[in-house]
Amino acid sequence: MDLSRNNLSGEIPNSLEALLSLKHFNVSYNQLEGEIPTGGPFVNFSAESFLSNNGLCGASRLQVLPCKRKETYKSRNATETIDVLRITLPMVSLIILILAFACLVVRCKKEKALKISSEANLKLPPTWREISHEELLEVTNGFNKANLLGTGSFGSVYEGKLNDGLHVAIKVFNLNVEKACKSFDAECEAY
Repeated sequence: MDLSRNNLSGEIPNSLEALLSLKHFNVSYNQLEGEIPTGGPFVNFSAESFLSNNGLCGASRLQVLPCKRKETYKSRNATETIDVLRITLPMVSLIILILAFACLVVRCKKEKALKISSEANLKLPPTWREISHEELLEVTNGFNKANLLGTGSFGSVYEGKLNDGLHVAIKVFNLNVEKACKSFDAECEAY
């Protein structure tokens, strides 16, 4: 059967493998594509039977390109999934490590700032000094009414004169009043 130079296209039918009496086969110089059948009479055909059909593939003895192995959808999908995981897992791990490191740095900076802030708060300005509770009792005569300057909603204010002659006002908060602690915080911030 000589079908050369007929401008044929498409694939060579596998059904031709059943034609055991087929002794000569030539489909050269056409536009055929796909895999060349391998059974029946095709075992005996040479490369000259398939010349100049750039879309054909098959055995290397036929001097055509090897056919690509067909993958099933399931195996191709599994391969794609593995490829995606190979790319995304390292990227996600790297992002998590960077975020963890950033959180650690921020936390350390906050702790350092709090430590510096608390140390700064513990240091009194040079004109201030620490006064003991006993000294306050002494200079106010035990918080005597004679030293009372006034009473407000959160406590009372007493006057006193320290041993170095400095006049001071001492506020005693009434902790039974609900907002006394907030008032104390506000007054501390005012200084």
